[in-house]
Amino acid sequence: MTKINKFSIFSIKEPGIYTIGGVNGSGKTTFIENELKDNSTKAKDVAYFSQKNWKYKTTVEKYLHFPKTNPQLVEKYCEAFSIDSYCLDKDIQSLSGGEFVKVELVRTLSLDTPILVFDEPTNNLDNGSSETLASILSRTI
Repeated sequence: MTKINKFSIFSIKEPGIYTIGGVNGSGKTTFIENELKDNSTKAKDVAYFSQKNWKYKTTVEKYLHFPKTNPQLVEKYCEAFSIDSYCLDKDIQSLSGGEFVKVELVRTLSLDTPILVFDEPTNNLDNGSSETLASILSRTI
């Protein structure tokens, strides 16, 4: 008989970077999304970067200045990911996959929550942007 340990994102007490491993299709994303849904009162403390990034009909600037984002952090992370004024004026639906991931990362990081959950955040990113993300996350903990 296999022993199953109960685990919750919200049971983590120490700052750090934690990973959930498993083969493709093993339920990692489902676990994360169920965890956030089942703990909706605690989920307000979580910024979630989903691998299912949806492109909305709005400009990048409006998308990043969502009411819950911290404007100073938006500016800081736009600079880190080289999102300039030209990109801010673009319709979000016209962005390439990598551009949209960078915008989504800026938005997620700018929510300024105590818990950040990233589901495959380096998909579609170039090496430099992946290194930027790693650097930001290593300074966050």
